[in-house]
Amino acid sequence: MCNLEDETISHITSCTGSPTTEAKEKIYINLRKSLLDILRKTYLNIKQSMVDNLLNKIIGRY
Repeated sequence: MCNLEDETISHITSCTGSPTTEAKEKIYINLRKSLLDILRKTYLNIKQSMVDNLLNKIIGRY
């Protein structure tokens, strides 16, 4: 059964065959939040825009 609330990459991929645009957005949002959480532990004053720029460079999204 396909549950789009389950936002794990493996579930989305197995559920849809390949990630849809909506699924890719959910994956991106989760990566963005996780990266921000990780970096805030080290860099307390990091801004969301800095994380967005870093993530965009990592995954090649503009």
